[in-house]
Amino acid sequence: MCAPGISITDLGLNDFRMDLLNYIKANGELDKLPNGMHAVVPANQSVGLMPGVIFALKNIHDSVNVNQQNRLHPYYLVYVGNDGEIVVDHTQVKRLLDLIRSSCKGRSDPVPDVCRLFNERTEDDARWSNARTF
Repeated sequence: MCAPGISITDLGLNDFRMDLLNYIKANGELDKLPNGMHAVVPANQSVGLMPGVIFALKNIHDSVNVNQQNRLHPYYLVYVGNDGEIVVDHTQVKRLLDLIRSSCKGRSDPVPDVCRLFNERTEDDARWSNARTF
């Protein structure tokens, strides 16, 4: 979903738009999905998917969009590595969406080994301070 007043086609993201439309066609409208979701995928350094977490956040202060740098405002994507450093910041929306898309595309089932490790490290989602991609 894009911020109000922004069309995903404005961002040159037609591939993502088509993926979303196909998903809705197969699974129904997005308003039935929970507000908080996550996917666990193995790291793939050859495509730039380093161990870490990609967060999708919503800025609750709509008036804050420093230098108009976030094309999805009030929504933000940011990729934080296991070391706490920013891997990809909120200004590189297309790159982040490409990483998310390539890591999940064609996967309909969880990756058991990765999910088991994630659940161990997060104590079954109770301690996100230990969350990582693997």
